[in-house]
Amino acid sequence: MDQIQGKLTHAYAHLEKFDKGINCLNTAIEIDPSFSLLFNNRGLIYYKMGRNGKSISDFLQAIKLDSSQSIYYANIALPFFDKEEYQMGCIDLKKASSMGLNIESMGQIGERISQNCNF
Repeated sequence: MDQIQGKLTHAYAHLEKFDKGINCLNTAIEIDPSFSLLFNNRGLIYYKMGRNGKSISDFLQAIKLDSSQSIYYANIALPFFDKEEYQMGCIDLKKASSMGLNIESMGQIGERISQNCNF
């Protein structure tokens, strides 16, 4: 189920069928509320929808459930950067980097990282 769920969610997000993606993830979260990746993925869809508050909440829940995933820290930085709260975003990116995530591979915000974060 996890692979099917993930593929459906990514397909909906790619096609910008965000509501269907959210509904799919909501159902999965009801089934397994301890699966951190579901919250991370829903957070990414909320982020793409411009719903930064909801995306931050989901990324925080993903981190709470599994703090060993560096990508969760990198993802939570995205809405902070959009809100120009660079200090908060940089803290999370530094955490992701210290866990081994290659920050340069995050092309979406790479330029803003180099302009606003000192690491």
